[in-house]
Amino acid sequence: MASRAEDGPQLFVQAFGEAGSAAQIPGPMLRMPEGTTVHVTVTNKLKMKATVYGLNTRPCNAAAGLEILAGESHEFTFAAGTPGT
Repeated sequence: MASRAEDGPQLFVQAFGEAGSAAQIPGPMLRMPEGTTVHVTVTNKLKMKATVYGLNTRPCNAAAGLEILAGESHEFTFAAGTPGT
């Protein structure tokens, strides 16, 4: 994602986006009823590995993330657990 200040050069930042939508920081909020089965595919379009957090059943270990190598995709399937972000 590229951003340009009114008085400065273009700046490239790492951001999340939904297919067909602009990337955003923070990433898109996923909202659904407790118990919903969630299936998400994340594609890393960066030139380096990325670590993704939070795509798992709540409560969980907030420090546990999954690394996705540059150019690769990973599918996450989990049940929406306890409400909250």
